[in-house]
Amino acid sequence: MFKRIFISLCVLIILLGLVSPAIADNPLPDVLAWGYNAEGQTNVPADFANDNAIAAGYYHNLALKVDGTVWTWGGNDSGQLGNGGSDLGAHPDPAPVGGLDKVTAIAAGAYHSLVIRDDGKVWVWGRNAQGQLGDGSTSDSFLPKQVAGLGPNGNGFTRAIAGGYGHSLAALTDGSVWAWGLNNMGQLGLSIGGASLGASSVQNIADAPSPRFVLDPPPALSLPSDFKVGSYPGMVLGPNAGGTVPYYNPTPIQVPVVNNVVAVAAGYDHSVALINDGTVWTWGDNSIGQLGLGTADGDPHPVPALVPRLFNVVAIAAGVGHSLALKSDGTVWAWGRNVDGELGDGTTTDASRPVQVTVLSGPVRAIAAGGYHSLAVFRDGTLAAWGLDTQGQIDLPQNVNNGSRVSAGLMHSLTVLANRPPWDINGDHVVNVLDITRLGAHFGETGPAGWIPEDVNSDGGINVLDVSAIGLNWGRTW
Repeated sequence: MFKRIFISLCVLIILLGLVSPAIADNPLPDVLAWGYNAEGQTNVPADFANDNAIAAGYYHNLALKVDGTVWTWGGNDSGQLGNGGSDLGAHPDPAPVGGLDKVTAIAAGAYHSLVIRDDGKVWVWGRNAQGQLGDGSTSDSFLPKQVAGLGPNGNGFTRAIAGGYGHSLAALTDGSVWAWGLNNMGQLGLSIGGASLGASSVQNIADAPSPRFVLDPPPALSLPSDFKVGSYPGMVLGPNAGGTVPYYNPTPIQVPVVNNVVAVAAGYDHSVALINDGTVWTWGDNSIGQLGLGTADGDPHPVPALVPRLFNVVAIAAGVGHSLALKSDGTVWAWGRNVDGELGDGTTTDASRPVQVTVLSGPVRAIAAGGYHSLAVFRDGTLAAWGLDTQGQIDLPQNVNNGSRVSAGLMHSLTVLANRPPWDINGDHVVNVLDITRLGAHFGETGPAGWIPEDVNSDGGINVLDVSAIGLNWGRTW
């Protein structure tokens, strides 16, 4: 029924577009950065515009333009800028990554970079000492290269990516999660020597409540209850905590137990997954409670586990030692390290279970976790920051009321401003069939207000009101 309604409304908006006015072309700079700047990572030229997304590594940044190109700036000691070389100098001027187009999503690890192209394939570059580029080697790459072996027969379509200190994660449209790189604390979900990965030891995620997001049918994860990992191609044993996990694995492997995943986040050495029923699962290091399981210990945790009593989550983020979750009601919850107040609960006490962030004054629509600080965008477009402030990383820019997304590095922060009208969904400065196509792909979905660009009127649902808003502005340019 949604399709029939949508087709009828498309006809309506085209008719409405015949009387739509036009406005002048006036692109504005739409990225702000603040905090530590030794590598030039907080430099943003006044004419830097037309950005859809940002991602911050420890000392470098990525920006995704509306034309599908990726621009980078900041530190490049491991080739994380993708410009063909590496050096110890600062790179304060954003430059395009050569030969890379049709990009739909970006992410940054500590010293490496990741993107998804429109064919669902993942490309990576930068540091690879722990195999975080997933190419089977430990050699840095100064130019983008494709990650092979994602999904069944290597043909998976990736919907979300994340980078940690030495590992990487990818969530596929079939709901599976794949991981590669450093595994010293089980952050890849990989174990040896008697640690069972069978689903019998945890709640079966297939029995979760009804989904909020629609996924392709997930493949069966064929793991018998007594399954134990012996080896994977490329698996390297080495120094680790207790000898129960392989040190690193430089090729993608499927993370066991979890399915129906719609988003991933990677901390220093822990991993977080958001499931389509609004629950959160974690694995890896739990030395300061960053898995949110109610305990803290120094053992590897390679088996994904459900974070108790945390529901209706729509977004996640992970810092060096803490984790964040945004719920559909606009509240933010945090757990893990809190020495510098990065949990925002008014204390500096670590928390092994989720606690509500109380420093926030209203409902939130976007979150980010840095090294030891946290960021949020309120639904009214204003910003919030809390935690460590040694380099000005939580000293917010003044008079910002149109924030859209945020990202945080080790000691710096970024935001993308919503300088274009909401009905320009794909950001190409004209309301046209491309915006209709994007909206149609999400028609009927629901979430928090303003949860995705397709929610034009920010009422928490992709519906006829969004179509009407586009129709009334059909053909407008700026």
